[in-house]
Amino acid sequence: MNFISNFFSNVANLSSHVTESSRLIGYAGALSGAVVQSFTFVMVRKVGGSVSFYTNVFYFGWCSALLSGLTMFVFQKPVVPNCGTTRWFLIGVALCGVFRSFCLNRGLQLEKAAPAALMRNVDILLAFLFDYAIFGHKPSLLTLMGGLLVVLSTGGVALGKWWRSRDDI
Repeated sequence: MNFISNFFSNVANLSSHVTESSRLIGYAGALSGAVVQSFTFVMVRKVGGSVSFYTNVFYFGWCSALLSGLTMFVFQKPVVPNCGTTRWFLIGVALCGVFRSFCLNRGLQLEKAAPAALMRNVDILLAFLFDYAIFGHKPSLLTLMGGLLVVLSTGGVALGKWWRSRDDI
């Protein structure tokens, strides 16, 4: 239970104050999110074109709002953001998330899950670029090597799929 309360707590860790336990909690949360996201890809493909992608986004939004509200009230005292830029950043995060959901769900309806998952790996490259451009955080050599490994393996899989499909033409 301590892991769950630490994961959902309202502690904003700055990079200089990150402990080893909070780092492990972050890794576990990210890995759990990746596993659940892979199930989402398959479920959206299973539903396919029988429902509109807007319906998928609508149900995702409601479930997200209910679960987020529930965990907020269970694991922490609700916090209202300060007026000003924080509130606008949160609105921007929400709008980008909804747009991402529209694009992802429509893309999964039009394409198989594997190519869509490969395209999602571009998130890693963009996260590095935006983290540097906005916050000025330079990734470590080990982080760059890990990101490069993911991008190269994604490119290798995509190139392999293209090469095999080229022979079918």
